[in-house]
Amino acid sequence: MVGADLFKVVDRFMDDFYSPLKAAVRPDGTYDLSLVDLNRIPKIGDIMALKYVTFPERLKHVGLAGHHVDPKYLVKMLIAEKNPTWTASQIEARLGAIANDMPGLLVHAVDHTGTPRQGSASFHSILSRSTQNGGHGLRPVKWLPDDPTAIPTGPPYSSQSIFDGLRQAYADWGRPEVGAAAFKWFEQAGLYP
Repeated sequence: MVGADLFKVVDRFMDDFYSPLKAAVRPDGTYDLSLVDLNRIPKIGDIMALKYVTFPERLKHVGLAGHHVDPKYLVKMLIAEKNPTWTASQIEARLGAIANDMPGLLVHAVDHTGTPRQGSASFHSILSRSTQNGGHGLRPVKWLPDDPTAIPTGPPYSSQSIFDGLRQAYADWGRPEVGAAAFKWFEQAGLYP
């Protein structure tokens, strides 16, 4: 199985997990998190293990990627905002302790991060592109100090900007139900609201 047939199978597989979450998306684009059961959704750690341990060359060859439903650079910012006296190393350690338990998606690389010629509709392009260019302006930026014992001055994006941008980016990407899983994980990790 190759090409379009493989992508159909992957989409069907992911839809089996994420379709029940469509009921959690309200008409106004917000989420009813009481309808989200993270135990029924694959974790990014499991997806990455599949990608890098079980079938690394096959998945890489067909261009599949593991997608963290909450981009790690944004999770670091939320951790820092909740814990303003933490050092850079404490923030990184907390991310390391929780990142593999967040929900994940197995998606085609073009849909994930795009390519130079085909990427304007990828999730990360939608999320990071400037608002003037139809995106949400949440691009990765270096903000943690190089000294791991230093306390950062503060994240460049507020939690509200992150939550609003992610919610809208998932809607614009055509998978608002994935946003419901992202917010439920934020809640479970103590990062939302």
